[in-house]
Amino acid sequence: MFSGSWKESSMSIIELEIPDQNIDIEALQVAFGSLYRDDVLIKPSRVIAILAAASMLQLDGLIQQCGETMKEAINVKTVCGYYTSAGTYGLDSVKKKCLEWLLNNLMTHQNVELFKEMSINVMKQLIGSSNLFVMQVEMDVYTALKKWVFLQLVPSWTGSLKQLLAETDVWFSKWRKEFEGMAFLETEQGKPFVSVFRHLRLQYIISDLASARIIEQDSLVPSEWLSCVYKQQWLAMLRAEQDCEVGPQEINREELEGSSMRCGRKLTKDGEYCWRWTGFNFGFDLLVTYTNRYIIFKRNTLNQPCSGSVSLQPRRSIAFRLRLASFDSSGKLICSRTTGYQILTLEKDQVRLITFLLMRPVSHCPPRVPDHVVWSLFNALFLNCCCLGFVAYAYSVKSRDRKMVGDMIGAQSHASTAKYLNIFCTVLSLLGILIFVILLATGTVMSLQALSQMMGQRGH
Repeated sequence: MFSGSWKESSMSIIELEIPDQNIDIEALQVAFGSLYRDDVLIKPSRVIAILAAASMLQLDGLIQQCGETMKEAINVKTVCGYYTSAGTYGLDSVKKKCLEWLLNNLMTHQNVELFKEMSINVMKQLIGSSNLFVMQVEMDVYTALKKWVFLQLVPSWTGSLKQLLAETDVWFSKWRKEFEGMAFLETEQGKPFVSVFRHLRLQYIISDLASARIIEQDSLVPSEWLSCVYKQQWLAMLRAEQDCEVGPQEINREELEGSSMRCGRKLTKDGEYCWRWTGFNFGFDLLVTYTNRYIIFKRNTLNQPCSGSVSLQPRRSIAFRLRLASFDSSGKLICSRTTGYQILTLEKDQVRLITFLLMRPVSHCPPRVPDHVVWSLFNALFLNCCCLGFVAYAYSVKSRDRKMVGDMIGAQSHASTAKYLNIFCTVLSLLGILIFVILLATGTVMSLQALSQMMGQRGH
C-alpha cells in the first residue's frame, strides 16, 4: 500500500474513515498499545471509546478488561451509557449488571439526569420486573414514571429533584387544558409510553382513595384501563367476603412475579421499626416489624386500631417473598438476602417470626429474649420490697408464655417490664438493708457507750 502502485504510496497524509463515532485517536493508541503490554490502565470515563476500538480490532483481552472496568464503575452517571454500549458491543454480562443496578436503585436513588437518559425499552424492562426494589408502594412507581415522562418530553428542564414533581404536575395540568377529554397515553405524544405504563400494577394504586383520586385527576391512564381494574378488584372483594377465600394455598411463581403487590422501606440505620401499608387490603391488616435484624409479621385483628375494615376469618393466608439488601453510597450492592416465595397462614392477631437476617448468615434460631425469671424468683423470695418481686415474676412468666407461642414482640415487652421492676426491687431492697445495717450499727455503738457510762458511774 505504501510502496507499490496504490494511490496511498504517494500521499503524505492518509485519512482513515472509522464508522464508529465512539472511537477516537486516544482510544486507538490505547488499543494498539495493548498489543505490546500485558496490562492497560483504563479510566472509567474512557472505557466506552476503548471498548469500541478494541471491538473493531477484535482484541478479546482488551474487550474483557473493558468489561471488568465497566462492572466496577457502574453508578448513576455511567449506568445508562454502559448499558447501551454493552448492548452495542456484545457484553451481555455488563448489560445484565447495569440492569441489576437499575432495578436496585431506580426508586432508591432517583436522579434527574438518570431519568433523562433512560430509554423507553429500559424503563419497560424495569417496571415489568418482579425484582424492582419499590420504595413505599406501587403509587410511588407511578409517580416516578410521571416524572420520567416529563423529562423525556422536556429534556431541557434543569431544576432539582425536589422541584421535579411540582414542575411535572404543572406541565401535565397545562396539557390537560389543551387536550381536554383525552388521556395522555391516547395521544400521539403519549402512545410511545403505553408499553411502559402497561406494566403498572394498577390494582394496588386504586386500593387507596388518595392515590385513586390522583391517578383519575392526572388523566395519564385511559379510563378503560381503570374500569377493568375496578371491576377486577370488586369481584375479588366479593370472593373474599362471600366465598370466604382465605388466600393462596400453593405458590404460582408466574402469577406472583406478574401481579403481586410491590412495596418496601428504606432503613438508614439499625433499630426497631413497625409499619403497615395504607389502602384496602381485603381486611388483611398486616403489621411488619423490623427489630434486631429480624422481620416479624403480625395479622392485626383486634389488638390495635385499624383505619379500615378488618377480616374476622379464623385464618388468612398470604404468599410473599422478602428481600433485604444493603447498598453503599454509589448504589452498589453490598449484601443481599431473600426468603424465596413462601406461603404464610396467620390466625387472628398471630405473630410470626421470619427467620431471616441482613448482613449475617441466615439462621433458623429465633432472637434470644431473656425473660429474667430467675432474677424475678430470687427477688420474690428474698428481696420482695413492696411486692415488686412478685409483680416482676408475673411479668417474667408472661414473657416466657409469649415466647412459647412465637409472639416475640409481646415477650420482649413483658421481659422489659420485668427487668425494670427487678431493678427497682433490688435497689430499694438493698437500700433498705443498708439503712437497717447503718441503724443497727449506730444503735449498737450508742448502747455500748451508754453501758460504759453506767459502769463508770457505779464504780465511783
